[in-house]
Parts: sequence; C-alpha cells; structure tokens
Amino acid sequence: MCLPGKLRVTEYTFTVPLSYNNPTGSQLRLFGRGVSKLETPLNPSTKSADTKPTPWIAYLQGGPGFGCGEPQNSSFTQYLLDKGYQLLLLDQRGFGLSHTLTAETVWRSYPDPPAAAKYLSHFRADNSVRDFEAVRRCLTADTKSEEDRKWSIIGQSYGGFMATTYLSLYPQGLREAFICGGVPPIGKKPDEVYERLYERLESRSYAYYSRYPLDAARVKQIIRHLQQRVVVLPDGSQLIPERFMSLGMRLGMHNGPTALHTIITRAHLDLQTFSLLTRPTLVSIEDSSLPVDNAIAYALLHEPLYLDGPSAGASDWAALRVKPASFRLPDMKTLSDTDLAKCDGQPGTPGGKLCFTAEQVLPSIIEASGELGQMRDVAELLAKKSDWPPLYDIKQLERNTVPIYALVYIDDLYVDVELSNHTLTEIIGVRNGDRTKKPKYRLTNGFWHNALGNKSEKAIAELWALRDDVADLDI
Repeated sequence: MCLPGKLRVTEYTFTVPLSYNNPTGSQLRLFGRGVSKLETPLNPSTKSADTKPTPWIAYLQGGPGFGCGEPQNSSFTQYLLDKGYQLLLLDQRGFGLSHTLTAETVWRSYPDPPAAAKYLSHFRADNSVRDFEAVRRCLTADTKSEEDRKWSIIGQSYGGFMATTYLSLYPQGLREAFICGGVPPIGKKPDEVYERLYERLESRSYAYYSRYPLDAARVKQIIRHLQQRVVVLPDGSQLIPERFMSLGMRLGMHNGPTALHTIITRAHLDLQTFSLLTRPTLVSIEDSSLPVDNAIAYALLHEPLYLDGPSAGASDWAALRVKPASFRLPDMKTLSDTDLAKCDGQPGTPGGKLCFTAEQVLPSIIEASGELGQMRDVAELLAKKSDWPPLYDIKQLERNTVPIYALVYIDDLYVDVELSNHTLTEIIGVRNGDRTKKPKYRLTNGFWHNALGNKSEKAIAELWALRDDVADLDI
C-alpha cells in the first residue's frame, strides 16, 4: 500500500505459538505494518544488487493493551524514516489487530476461569519479545550479513520495559535500543512501585488544584452525584467514584491537566444545568479514565508486569493493599454544596481535597466494568498467581554491550525516576568491562510521559544526540 508522496506501507501477518515451550500447540496471529519512504529513483536501472538493505527499527508500544495504530497518524513515523530506518509497527500479541483479547474471545476458547487465567498469563513482555525476535528473523531471512540482520528497537513507557526484556533474552538480535520514559524498576515489587506512585499522585493532585482551585469542590460534587445514584457509561460500565478519580491518568501527560479541567468543567456544568451527566461528558470520561473495557489486558496484566520471576510472589491487588488513607473517598451523599466547598481539611475526608488515581487497577473498577466484570474470577486468579516466569536476566544485563540510549523524565508520573536511575547505573552494563558501552541517558524535566508521541521531534532529537555523542550541543 502506498500513501502518495509520503509512505510505502506493507501489511504483514505472522503466526507464532501461544507458548514457546510448546511451539506446535495453540497458535496466535500477529499483525504489523512495515513502513518505508516512498521514493522513486531517477534511474531505477542503476540500483546495485549489492546495496545494503535499509535497517529496521521496531517500535515497542506502551500500555500494555494497545495497538500501534496507523503509521500516517503516528507523529514519530517520519522522523524515524528520516534517520534512515524502515519502521516496523507490530501490534503485540493480544493487542490492537494481533489476536485481540476481549472477554468474548477469551471465553470462546477457554470457558472456565483457571484455563482463561493460564491463557492470559502468556501475554506479558517475555512472550511478546519472543514474538518480535521471531519476526526479526523472518523479515531479515534473506539478508546475508549477520550484522545487517540486527535491528534497532525503540520503546515508549511499557515498551521500554519490553526493550529491557529484549536486551535480556536476545541481545544478539539488536543493533541498539532507544527507551523513552520506560526504564523498568528491576528488582522492585509492585508494592513499592505503587507506594511511590501514590506519593507522586498526591503531589500532582495538589498541584492541579493549585492551578484550578474551583475544581476541588467540583470534583467532590461529582463524586457525591456518583454516590447518590447509578450512572452508566456508554459502554455499559457503571461509572463508580473510583473510575472517575482515575482521570488522574491525564495528570502525567503533556496537555493532560488542561484536558482534565475541561472534563471536570463539563461535568460540573451538566450537574448545575440538568442534574445529570450528559452523554458527551460520559464519553469523555470513558475515553480519559483508566482503560478497561477496550484494553482488558491493561487491567488484567498491569500489576503482573512488575513480577520478575517466582521470587516476586503474587501481586495480590497491590494498588489496593498499599492505598493510603489520603486517597480514601469519604461518604458525601448527604453533604450540601456548602459542606463540599470546604477543602482545607485532611485529604480523604469530607472537608479535604480528593486525590486522583491513575494506573491503579482496583477490584471495584473491574467489578463495575461491563466487559471486565465478566472476568472478575480470572482477575482474581491472576492477582493470586505467584509462579510468573522471569522477565529479566540480571547477569546478561550486567554484561550488556548493546548500545542503549534513554530519556528518563524527572517529572514522569508513571515511571519512578529514582528506580529508573538505579536500573541504568547499578544493573545494566556494570560488568561489561567497557565504560564506553554503558547506557547513555539523559535525566530531563523537559518532558512528561507521552513525549515520544506529543513532542516527537524534540524527543527523537535528544535520543539521537546521545547516540551521536553531541548531547552537549544545541539540538
């Protein structure tokens, strides 16, 4: 497929095993798009048969649970092509167009909860990386040089976690790895990850209310409304107070606080005018809060993505277990607007401000979901599962020599900067014997979490400045 004047897009499907321990067992079908510049040489006959193939760079999507989307709609596509690559946008197993996970598709083949939970346990980063490596070998099978068969990877958010798993399992297949806001907290269990997330969210919530002071009372009025009656989202899920407070997802994104303020203002005006939330408001809440119904893997596998082997134990609803009192939602059903306007008390009390959540997947949100509610028993089994396979090979990472270039965001809401820094300085490359092959990274407060998509040109410029050893120059 050609997009005139811009891109040449090749659509691929690949068949891979559900379990690489049983390659002849159940199979999955993956979908991806290869993207290159659409160019017509002045004299096609002069092209040499010995011309080296254009190197691949594979994009590792964040999430988990989302597809890559169409290349012409990706803000970074052209920048990567201009760097001399051809780009692979491969939807990870179970996400996007690759063997899509929904309650219906899971139950159809695995109609009881234990079997469904076992099936879903195959959709973490370890197997997704095995898929990417199988695809690399397929796409480069006709390339003569082993060096030319290597490819580059670029991971955003969870995609950076995947990149680190790739460096653990198949470093021989990689030319280089770029990571944007996604250096994983290796060695840390979900409890510590979520404790730190709650701390950042409390601070970010108060910063938001400082910017939009009227929203403190408005949020409490909206929560009162949701406590007083059943409100159903367009997708059939109940809009419970916890789902509304997960709109804190926006607080970690470029332009997110403004978008959150717009949603709160819309909801406030609805209640003032109609005493209900209108459909456009509900759609905006559904689209901006914790993704559950259209990306079930995000909710079901979010805590397990931090479990690196059996020694990590079970996640056991970590976000709920370590939830601080300041994030409690008090009973406000009978309080007046005057009462709710008092916001100087302790957070989590009727007289205080309410703190937003973000990635915390709580059982109550799953139970209220039209789609995920059908898989409540499966979610419970996954939360109690304690025999997850390893995601990282620490010894391999310590002797890593694959070039790594990473942007670590000081103000990242979702990926803790201290834990990322520990991984980069205390684990990766510490025993490779070559100081020149340690990760190159930049700690920066110039980006928020979605910088690769929202500020693509600047983010890619900074990554390639690290790659080209010009990081101290103006870029």
